[in-house]
Amino acid sequence: MAFGFHRHFRHRQAAWWTLVVGLVATAAFGWHLHREAVAMDRQRLALRVAEVTSQLDARLEKTEMLLHNLRDYLMWSGENRNDVFARWCYENGLSINCPWLHGILVATNRNSASWPEGVPRSPSAWTTNDWEKITKTAIEHRIACDIVLKSNGTNATQFLTDYDLQGFLRSKTRFSQRVGNSRLGMSEHRIVMLDARSNPLTGTSFLVPLYRPEAAWRLMCWPAFAQTGVSAPPPAGCT
Repeated sequence: MAFGFHRHFRHRQAAWWTLVVGLVATAAFGWHLHREAVAMDRQRLALRVAEVTSQLDARLEKTEMLLHNLRDYLMWSGENRNDVFARWCYENGLSINCPWLHGILVATNRNSASWPEGVPRSPSAWTTNDWEKITKTAIEHRIACDIVLKSNGTNATQFLTDYDLQGFLRSKTRFSQRVGNSRLGMSEHRIVMLDARSNPLTGTSFLVPLYRPEAAWRLMCWPAFAQTGVSAPPPAGCT
């Protein structure tokens, strides 16, 4: 039986070797094509990720510019804020120019703070003790904001009744950190709106602090106070 198999193999040796070489070549070529396909898929994925990242960066940049523009309108216009806000929303056409924004809210702190006794109004006259009083007043002042202005929601979306806009400057929450800073910040991923059927819509809230002009000037003059509330003498040049 074995003798017959060997004689059969010798008679067809060329065919067997052709089959083996063909299988090896096919497997090698298939593996090469597989690696090329994986590399192409990775390149496509990288290009897609770069494209999406670029779009998100562009949206973020446009949103930041838009909200900073609104802040300047509300701070420096000198007009009634309700009228300014309504005109600004109409002129900017949020649903057309920024369809990714569901809406814009303006909130104000319901807790007013009194000026520390004995501290001069002019920052150039502040001493180290005055600075410590101002810092202490700021970090102990509770912020609890009520919504006062609303834009029209896009696609019949509805605002939430409470966005938890409260805390202290010394708190480590994203909201508190944004209050003490002049730049745009973002909340964590959370429910931000309700759709037309009152179903929750998840997203991110953009936060931009809005101050009275005199308060904004003081915060710009002392970035250490605006960002950390750490006691420090006022820098030279602030008058």
